[in-house]
Amino acid sequence: LCIDPSDSMIAHAERLEGVTPICMGAHAFAEKTSGKYDKLLLKEMVHHLTDRISLWNKLRGRMNKSGRLLIVTRPQIPRLPFFKAALTRFSAGQPSSESLTAELREAGFQTEVAVHSYTVNFKKERWYDMLQNRFMSNLYALTDDEIEAGIAELEQTYCGKKMIAVRDDLLFILSQPKDIS
Repeated sequence: LCIDPSDSMIAHAERLEGVTPICMGAHAFAEKTSGKYDKLLLKEMVHHLTDRISLWNKLRGRMNKSGRLLIVTRPQIPRLPFFKAALTRFSAGQPSSESLTAELREAGFQTEVAVHSYTVNFKKERWYDMLQNRFMSNLYALTDDEIEAGIAELEQTYCGKKMIAVRDDLLFILSQPKDIS
């Protein structure tokens, strides 16, 4: 199952073989009255959630006793080559791994956290285009003027360079219900 509240994302998922897309939010999914799940993946979306502890409790109730919940997200302060306003905006909306694991424990999960990092080299113009297109939802609140000022800020660092090394850290928070026998 692919659960997403966005019609356009569901339209993409409909083209994937072996995927059943369902257009709904996380809380609505967790409140469904039928079915138990072995594995749940929440990928790069926890910053959109409200009332997370309630959601964690509901998801725990939707899981088999041997089930696993995997949250893939980024650290609250990423090492991405962001300009100051983008970093501030990202960090303000991104929950820390510590707060997520504390919430999950409160909801009856045991958790493990792992960080996996990788570097991708982008042509500088491509990275700037991605910023202008607000490739991350955390950037949507920035105005066009703020984005352009931010790119000018980055250009002070990357002037004369054709490539930008983008170091990305992904957090993997693996959780399982505590009462596993």
